[in-house]
Amino acid sequence: MQSVPLWKWLVIVFAVLFAAYYLYPSAVWYRLPAEIRNAADPRTPEIEEIDKNLAEIRAATGEARSDSEILRLEEERQAIVDGLHKLRRNAAQLGLDLAGGMHVVLEIKEATGVSRLPGDEQGMQTLLEQALTVYQARIDKLGLTEPVVEKQPPNRILIQIPGAKNPDDVLDILRATARLQFHLAAPGTDLVRTVDAIKRANPALEGRLEAHPDSPAARVAEADVENVSRSLNLVKLEIPERHMFMWGPLEVDPQNGDRYKNLYLLEDRPKMGGETLTRAYVTFQTAMVTQPIVSMAFNKEGTKQFARITTENVNRNLAIVLDGVVYSAPNIRQPIRQGQAIIEGNFTTEEASKLAVVLEAGALKTDVRIIENRTIGPSLGLDSIKQGFTAALYGLVVTIAFMTLYYALSGVFANIALMLNLVLLLASLAMLHASLTLPGIAGIILTIGMSVDANVLVFERIREEVKGKGSGNAIAAIERGYSKALSAILDGNITTILTAIILMSFGTGPIKGFAVSLTVGLVISLFTALFVTRVFQDWQAVGRKNEDLSLGALRFMENKQIDFIKIAPPFVVASIIVIVVTMGYTLANWSNIRGLELTGGTMARLEFEKPVNIETIRSQLGNDLRLESFQLQEIGSTSKEFIVRLKKGVGIPAGQQVVQVLPDDGTVERRTGEGVIYTRADEPEVDLGNFILAGLAKLNADNPVQQRGLESFAASFGGELARKGLIIVVLSWLMILIYVGIRFQFAYAFAAIVALVHDVLVALGALGFCHVFGVQREVNLSVIAALLTIIGFSVNDTIVIFDRIRENLRGGRESLRDIINKSVNQTLSRTIITSLTVLMVVLLLFLFGGDVINDFAFVLLVGVVAGSYSTIFIAGYILYHWQGRKQTLRAKA
Repeated sequence: MQSVPLWKWLVIVFAVLFAAYYLYPSAVWYRLPAEIRNAADPRTPEIEEIDKNLAEIRAATGEARSDSEILRLEEERQAIVDGLHKLRRNAAQLGLDLAGGMHVVLEIKEATGVSRLPGDEQGMQTLLEQALTVYQARIDKLGLTEPVVEKQPPNRILIQIPGAKNPDDVLDILRATARLQFHLAAPGTDLVRTVDAIKRANPALEGRLEAHPDSPAARVAEADVENVSRSLNLVKLEIPERHMFMWGPLEVDPQNGDRYKNLYLLEDRPKMGGETLTRAYVTFQTAMVTQPIVSMAFNKEGTKQFARITTENVNRNLAIVLDGVVYSAPNIRQPIRQGQAIIEGNFTTEEASKLAVVLEAGALKTDVRIIENRTIGPSLGLDSIKQGFTAALYGLVVTIAFMTLYYALSGVFANIALMLNLVLLLASLAMLHASLTLPGIAGIILTIGMSVDANVLVFERIREEVKGKGSGNAIAAIERGYSKALSAILDGNITTILTAIILMSFGTGPIKGFAVSLTVGLVISLFTALFVTRVFQDWQAVGRKNEDLSLGALRFMENKQIDFIKIAPPFVVASIIVIVVTMGYTLANWSNIRGLELTGGTMARLEFEKPVNIETIRSQLGNDLRLESFQLQEIGSTSKEFIVRLKKGVGIPAGQQVVQVLPDDGTVERRTGEGVIYTRADEPEVDLGNFILAGLAKLNADNPVQQRGLESFAASFGGELARKGLIIVVLSWLMILIYVGIRFQFAYAFAAIVALVHDVLVALGALGFCHVFGVQREVNLSVIAALLTIIGFSVNDTIVIFDRIRENLRGGRESLRDIINKSVNQTLSRTIITSLTVLMVVLLLFLFGGDVINDFAFVLLVGVVAGSYSTIFIAGYILYHWQGRKQTLRAKA
């Protein structure tokens, strides 16, 4: 008797253990209170208790003081802190739309450093490196949780700050001019003496913090930075007079990958600033070996200052400090009087280049403007999580119930595979450190529906194999079922994955999160459907006949003989009419239907403590704050939450008392006052949301209002996103055209593309046509993601039919018309079952997913219906007319 090989069971066990390993940190981390998770240095009740005990012991004197108890408590505290940081690193990350926080995109339009840079690509890359160094240091000093600061070539920088509580302060920091200073480092003996005092105050740092007389810095592991910073406050009296501690940037040891910061003891007053520096660049010194060095040049005033400093401080270390971060502290070997200095060290070329960038960034004069600013309140993120997971849970329950009811024990096996699919998907996201976004949750929900498709294909094929063959071998029937379904499963999933890859390559922000979750989910679904479910099916079939297989007694749309080619024309005409009417209206009102992401503008989501009439808010915005062309929308039924939208070109009205417009460079002595909003003339949208909040707060002093979300986009940035969205859709069509053309024939590819264009236009037209009924929906990046999902779903549906047509053509003598009709009827049950499953999931997403994702769900809902419809009535009809009414196709060799 044949049995399922042990190694297959072991693979499933390994998959379960893999998921458990990568999900365990998330399960522990997200059980902690939000205030602990969102803190840069999380403090649990255990840490608070230890700190209380430490304070009491340190306050004691004489015999009452126990240094051994201090050591024990400090070590216990450090162990807890290390564990929390490890959990944070390994837990699945939430996107800003779920965790709350700030997302800013900076654009360097034109800039000059301390030396005139060429206006070519290389010059812009240098400026981008300078700006990146400046902003990394500034954001790091804020002590925020896991910030992201990265380049977006050719001329942009992306900054993401989870849990940012004071967005205005962050914007001020981003707009400030870089500041370079030179400080003298304390002698190494002073550093050693002070570090020893730190270790006496915190014995747990013994062996973890060391200083040497010949070095200007003490190296501190990343895990110990918070502990050392805390200990510095305990030894204030030990710090030499007129000196201070200052940190270096976070660095990575190239030999072992350890992350650390250097701690410097510097004179508190700078010896000179960086405004006299004219140039910094990398050169190479040739002695025994060629070694990169950093050369500096000063202007006339700087030459005098640098000559005096280097003459008076030979053999001292001079620290290079940019925005309060020490990047290097080279030793002054001899007086430098010519205005030309070099910095030597065991630099790699990359390290030398970075130091030169730091020096030039100190006098960076860049025209940097904020072109995108999103602020998502943590309460809005929590609501989104609850609503998204509620929809996911409902979708999961509905899918499990349907599969069990329709396919009996085989449906149970499919449900086991589905559950494994979900946990593997979440574990993979955690392993890849991919952020889970709100559209990402939608991708998971969609995966719930689409992952059953492969199982439905296989089960329907097995049903065909056992039909009328009761005495056959069940193992053989399962083998044939999987074999015949394989090509359709692979082709359908590959086309969807190709679409998602395009989305990842060209999409940004939430769209990329959606694409990642969908791609990973589809890859895993291939494993669970073709391997995991197969293992259970083989286990069920061991030693049994066909009639013993549990495939369910229900049958839907089986043995139909519908002439779809004959009845297709009225449906084609109806589609044309629907597209012409809805798309005509959509295009005619395109300016009102495009979202802020595609046009530029501002969206502020506000929540009042007590109910307020929408007309009162409308009057205050228009008459009191003098805003023009705004849209006001009430959210929910409590009359407390509202969304204010203002399209491109709308800025803070001139003359308002709650605003102060600054020069483009932001350099002005600012007055202070409650409700004052600082803005720049070249960024009219960026501070508009804060202006609205401050204004409404003053006008409703007895009804506090808070900002739950803010989005601001420059008009040029919005236009770029619109073009990118169009490129993504067109590229996906082209990719599918090429793939289907290779796997089938060009006629098939053309028919598939026409069906896809139909689905996209119907969904997009329906979105715009909602305005006729007073429902304000708009095209944004999430909607573009939904359109691409429709493309993937629809082409998957179409390929299943095309695969059956190709199979029926092999050796067939029937006419093309008969073969197409036969193939559509044979796959009709699978098409409807899969579509119904996905439709139910998307409907639940639409009903319970929340208003933030409602437009996305609506487009998917319409698209799933249109995709199933076009698969049955349009794709085959076009293929038939392309090849000719009487032509008999032969299979492609």
